[in-house]
Amino acid sequence: MTVEYCTSVTYLDNGFEVSTVYGSTTWAKTEAESVAAAIAGYEKAGHTADQLLLIETRAYEDEE
Repeated sequence: MTVEYCTSVTYLDNGFEVSTVYGSTTWAKTEAESVAAAIAGYEKAGHTADQLLLIETRAYEDEE
């Protein structure tokens, strides 16, 4: 069984709540790598800490 992690970021943009995954870069073999990639994508998109509402990571298991 293989586990992969994907992290989404929820933030405020012009008063609206937005939730996004920054492409395939937030998929990773560890939770820490996934979170780091999501934060990097968030910052690269020009968002700031005062807009940030939630960082959520989910584990997905492949039962092959």
